[in-house]
Amino acid sequence: MELSNTISQLLTGISPRDVINSRPFQITILFILLFWLADPAIDSIILQEHSFTQQLLNPEPMEVYFRASMTLLIVFIGLISTLTMIRIAKQQQALTLEREKLRQVIHYGPECVKTITREGSLLEMNPAGLKIIDADSIDQVRGESVYDLIAPEHRQLFIDFNQRIFAGATELIEYDIISLKGTRKSVESHAVPLHDSKGLVTAHLAMTRDVTQSRQQEKKLSYQASHDMLTGLINRHEFERRLENTLTLAATDQSTHAVLFIDLDQFKIINDTCGHIAGDQLLLQAGTIMREQVRQQDCVARLGGDEFAILMQYCSLDDAGNIANKLRIAIDEFIFPWDNRQFKLTASIGVVGVDNTDSCASDILRDADTACYFAKDMGRNRVQVNQKNDETSARHQSEMRWVSKIHAGIEEKRFILFAQVIESLDSLCPAKHVELLLRYRNNDGSILPPGAFLPAAERYGISPKLDRYVISTALNLLNNNPSLFNTIDVFCINLSGLSLSDDDFLRFVIQQFDSYPSLSGKICFEITETAAISNMKKAERFIDELKSMGCHFALDDFGSGLSSFGYLKNLPVDYVKIDGSFVRNIINDPIDLAMVRSINDIGHLMGKKTIAEFVENDAIKQQLQQLGVDYVQGYGIGKPYPLQELLDDFLKRQAMPSRIMA
Repeated sequence: MELSNTISQLLTGISPRDVINSRPFQITILFILLFWLADPAIDSIILQEHSFTQQLLNPEPMEVYFRASMTLLIVFIGLISTLTMIRIAKQQQALTLEREKLRQVIHYGPECVKTITREGSLLEMNPAGLKIIDADSIDQVRGESVYDLIAPEHRQLFIDFNQRIFAGATELIEYDIISLKGTRKSVESHAVPLHDSKGLVTAHLAMTRDVTQSRQQEKKLSYQASHDMLTGLINRHEFERRLENTLTLAATDQSTHAVLFIDLDQFKIINDTCGHIAGDQLLLQAGTIMREQVRQQDCVARLGGDEFAILMQYCSLDDAGNIANKLRIAIDEFIFPWDNRQFKLTASIGVVGVDNTDSCASDILRDADTACYFAKDMGRNRVQVNQKNDETSARHQSEMRWVSKIHAGIEEKRFILFAQVIESLDSLCPAKHVELLLRYRNNDGSILPPGAFLPAAERYGISPKLDRYVISTALNLLNNNPSLFNTIDVFCINLSGLSLSDDDFLRFVIQQFDSYPSLSGKICFEITETAAISNMKKAERFIDELKSMGCHFALDDFGSGLSSFGYLKNLPVDYVKIDGSFVRNIINDPIDLAMVRSINDIGHLMGKKTIAEFVENDAIKQQLQQLGVDYVQGYGIGKPYPLQELLDDFLKRQAMPSRIMA
């Protein structure tokens, strides 16, 4: 069985032609012929009984059996030898072919293949490797130390790497080389040990590829991801990452650091006047000034637009304030020339400290932004250093938090309308008026007054958005509740000064009344005296446009300004709301009484109705009635309560409520 398997294996892949054409098989055939000639010759000589011819042509049966047996044995041995030699020849041929293929793969391969001795001498290297090191031929570098090609800072790393390979390890390593022409390149090498027949490591075999371009591309992408392309400064993302690392530092060694937030005061004017190219150039030069004025180790970043930030590690708040003021002076002294014109530039800078009590980079940036806002709010071109737990800073931070809450509150409909009764003192004309007021409903259901959110809305310019919300909500509610519409004569809605000067807001209001044309006569917009005076022309246009559609107007807080009566003459309002600071003390203060009397008389003389605010008790109400004031409003008349409750109350009583709501 074993013999059969051996022959079968030998025959695999060998054709009869291969056997016939092989020299061992031909020698076997020749040997058989010689045997058949030699055996009769030997018998004729030894026995001398028969001639050679007779022994050859007419042998004895036993002689024939002997010759046939020997022939079969010779054929078998010859065939086995032939097949074995053919198999060996084929294997050698295949091995030679594989070696040639491998040689060509190594020779023409795109990556370096090299062998190195234990001492670091180069044994062999293919053309791809020679190209990497800028060698003309292998003879130029064979036997030379590859250590001399390794960049000095990576040389010991490679020596240790080579020793580990000879210890039997297989590793991947990156390092830099200096080519024969002096070019620095980054390479990646994967090495394995070469063993001899005894298992001893004889060489270090490595496949190495040039990764210079890919590393340069990675560095470029990393730079672009962490830097502002215009100024070359780090960007917000990188700044926040470094600030987070600084927080870790502060927590580890109890160190103190600082952050500066810089806003260029006149950038928008220059950018709008001279164009974006000038604006970009200005930002570039401003960034250069900042880098020149701070310490070498400080991180200067452009956060976006004309906002910059500086991270100052291991810097006290006092030192940071001094550096910030030095930077402010440098920017103030800078003259930006453009298109035969010269522009002055100033900066508002906020400074905050960073220590182990801080935990969030975004909070620190927010605090620094708040400090910067203080600097702008106080007149610009100044430095505001905010101490921790500063009361003013806390108030502004609260306002900034309200900005996002206002936007979210509008989307989530957290703002609800309240109503406060405005009672007529004319028994012959008991008109029913209410003022619509805005409140904010917290997650826990508690109601916050406008004093919580209106300062933030005014300061950060989002009060027009609230006004839009109130108008659209109120008109929609009135349109869907005819009973309320028919019962109340006038609904008063407060407008901010920003809305009054916003042309887009005026267009919005007109569009709303185009959708609800029957409601315009029911709406009275209240504008403050201060807002009207500061935007006189726009206020007049705003009032004229909406009065032509049937709306009414009231001048709120009248008497608080310095030139109230002069402006009242030129404003086409229907109602004058007497400032509550005069009303609340008219019982005890004759001057306040005289002021209320004067405002009421002049208002009537100009054909306007008067409304007294802050009416807190019946005594004040009676006094106002004696003066001839037309309407009264205040907690003594009725506290504000949800508009829906007002609707329900009117439906039940079909009359103005006289109760005081808690």
